[in-house]
Amino acid sequence: MMARLQKWTRHVPYSIVIVIDVVAGLGLALWFQPPYLTYENLPFVPHLQALKAGEVMPLTVRRCNNSDSLQAYVVTHELESLSNPDMAAIIMPAMPTAIKPGCETVTSLINLVPAATPPGRYRIIGAGIIQGALRSYVVPWHSEPFDVVGGP
Repeated sequence: MMARLQKWTRHVPYSIVIVIDVVAGLGLALWFQPPYLTYENLPFVPHLQALKAGEVMPLTVRRCNNSDSLQAYVVTHELESLSNPDMAAIIMPAMPTAIKPGCETVTSLINLVPAATPPGRYRIIGAGIIQGALRSYVVPWHSEPFDVVGGP
């Protein structure tokens, strides 16, 4: 392999090889660049220990934007049953959101427990889906458990 590379570089101007090295290095640095979004208080704390199906579960979220500009991203989330592990996760709608530079603690009100959710013990799991310079990142999160006690 090294012999082929040496043979190839004999026919290519040295400046082109340097440009290729720089571009490759920059691409690798951007590819492995950490995501700007982090969550600091996992698991997120629910404001209620129990709620009825069809109600919103407020969560305390501490999130940080490590970039120097406002960033938009999408939050995905689903309800995971802890009392019935065979039950499929209940997918909740993805929601667009934005975050200013720095860290902030917010009360997230996007976690509407679907009205058809059976009673039981649940937690909410999800992720922030963000766009980096060269690729997307999935930044996972989850809540502490809580109870769903019935319908509206």
